[in-house]
Amino acid sequence: MYERLVEAYGPEYLATMLLERYSKIQYVREFQQQIGESIKAYFCGCIHPAVTGLIPVFEGSIRRRFASEKGRDMGHYNTSKKISAEVDAFVEAE
Repeated sequence: MYERLVEAYGPEYLATMLLERYSKIQYVREFQQQIGESIKAYFCGCIHPAVTGLIPVFEGSIRRRFASEKGRDMGHYNTSKKISAEVDAFVEAE
């Protein structure tokens, strides 16, 4: 499976995505270091740490986008259900 992932997401592709795309997306660019470290872990064969290293990137990007769009801090949510419902509503609206 790892070999198939490397074929689909090779070093050149991921380097281009990191430098040319992720660095320019408003809600993602501040996580560029974490994304880069996950890419390095991925190519060292450490798939699980690579993926788990991206979870805070997804969460932080979503929170920042919601905060921007809704004009409030999403950090006050104390349960996953509340933010999950809001994400579902946001996706439906898109």
